[in-house]
Amino acid sequence: MSAAAFPPYDAELMDLAPTIEAQLVGYALHDLAALDHVGDLKPYQFEDGTLKAIYQRLQACRQAGDTAVDPAVVAAELPDVVSPADLARIEAQAQHMTPGRVESLANRIISGWRDRDARRRLLEVAHSPGSADDLREAARRQLERMDAAAPGRAAGDAHPLAQFVEYDTTPKAVRWVIPGVVEHGVVTVSGARGVGKTTCILPLAMTAAGLHAADDPLAPKHWRHVVYIVEHVEQAQRIVAGMVEHGNLGIRAEDVRERLHIVEARRLDPAHVAQVGKLYRERFTRTVNGVEVLPLAVLDTKSAVLALDNENDNSEGSRAVYALKQGFAGLPTWIIGHVAKAQFGRTDVAALSDRGAGSFEADAIQNAYLVQEGEARYLLLGKRRFEARWPELQVVSHMAEVTAYDEWGDPETTTLRWGIVTPADLSRQEARKEAQEAAERERRGDMRQAIFDAVQIAWQAGNPLSKTGVKTTVSDFKKSDIWTEVEALLSEGWLYEVEVPKNQRTNTAKARFLVKLDTPEHEEFRRSGIVPAAKLVIPQSWRKPEIPPVPEISA
Repeated sequence: MSAAAFPPYDAELMDLAPTIEAQLVGYALHDLAALDHVGDLKPYQFEDGTLKAIYQRLQACRQAGDTAVDPAVVAAELPDVVSPADLARIEAQAQHMTPGRVESLANRIISGWRDRDARRRLLEVAHSPGSADDLREAARRQLERMDAAAPGRAAGDAHPLAQFVEYDTTPKAVRWVIPGVVEHGVVTVSGARGVGKTTCILPLAMTAAGLHAADDPLAPKHWRHVVYIVEHVEQAQRIVAGMVEHGNLGIRAEDVRERLHIVEARRLDPAHVAQVGKLYRERFTRTVNGVEVLPLAVLDTKSAVLALDNENDNSEGSRAVYALKQGFAGLPTWIIGHVAKAQFGRTDVAALSDRGAGSFEADAIQNAYLVQEGEARYLLLGKRRFEARWPELQVVSHMAEVTAYDEWGDPETTTLRWGIVTPADLSRQEARKEAQEAAERERRGDMRQAIFDAVQIAWQAGNPLSKTGVKTTVSDFKKSDIWTEVEALLSEGWLYEVEVPKNQRTNTAKARFLVKLDTPEHEEFRRSGIVPAAKLVIPQSWRKPEIPPVPEISA
């Protein structure tokens, strides 16, 4: 179990444990006989899951009578936990250590574990609204006495802000729930009303549970149980049914029942909500190669689960978030909420915020937003403490129509709808530009067809149009755009301008008229410059009437 798995209010109990554990394990790698001096130190008393797994393996080697280990062999036996390079760094931390130092480190780890265990029990009482007032007060006094009596602490060292962390310069990887996208911790996800939050977030939570396509780029290294607290259970069931039965994802129904746990939302005080975290942790935590994989809890939605007197009150918002950060057994938690009404339709992540108190987003470890642009939906990453592999992801919508049965047993066509979050092939800006270009192509195609129809109908009626006449006849488009398009069609050879001889013109406005060339006529014109003779005939409406000759009068 890594240190980060404990609630933040327990941080002062961690002392120097992670570095102490690394020093002890590193020396045991260097000299396996160091394990003869660790006393009753057990693997479960380690906080760091990786070091716990290594220590457990080394202890088994020593108990088998081994006097030394090959770090490469240890790494090969724990391929999902540690690499040879990691073992080399750990071993390098603990050269020149004495047996007495090993014993001291082991005792400090044991003492820290006992201290944490006792404190957690007291904190559960001290912070539980369900405990009697006298029990909560007694627990607080006991915690104060434990702080004051902590060994090796000078006066004032019990203060939470006097707990100095010993660290090295080796970076620690981000703890992922969704690799490259969502970090382990309390995360807010906000979206406008009707944008489809549940249809997007439930499938994403199922990804965390390993319920996804085999080639899903967001697949986690190891699946975790998911507790999904939802306002509308039937909608959640339809989403799951669509994905399992009609999504072609290869998801097995038995895996869904094992890993996804749906709970109907109940509006409760945040402190009361946090109390169930212990049950979730005990019932659904997995251990993979010595590392605890905690269940993910999703609150869909914030207003349906967390009872707040005033959602705009920052103090209430902070109290709710810290109830989940400190009292929810360290579980990764997603809080699904709404963006402010004034922000509906906005897609710039910098301009988005969760509805209500700003403390919800400020106190969460990460913020994300679900937005819609045209027909496309995107999950945008806002505040975060890591470099995102994908700052924005596209939601690909799916649907299926099935026959379901109502409460009277009568068949009814039912639509199942769900959305899969996936890295987009194009950025939002590129997709927006492409959509605009496609719309422009469609608009231009419609305008060309309108011009063709107007020219052809007028010519067939014997009253063809000039360029000015086309601009007057064709509607629904800007006049300047029509003029530009007519010129383009003339240059491309799809329209031809027939000139009326001066001696045949009825007036100067009828000097030229347009005819449309069909595909064979267009190809011949482009090849030879010849226009069919039928298209060059001047219609009666465009030429002067013929004056009959005056008969000669005989003498």
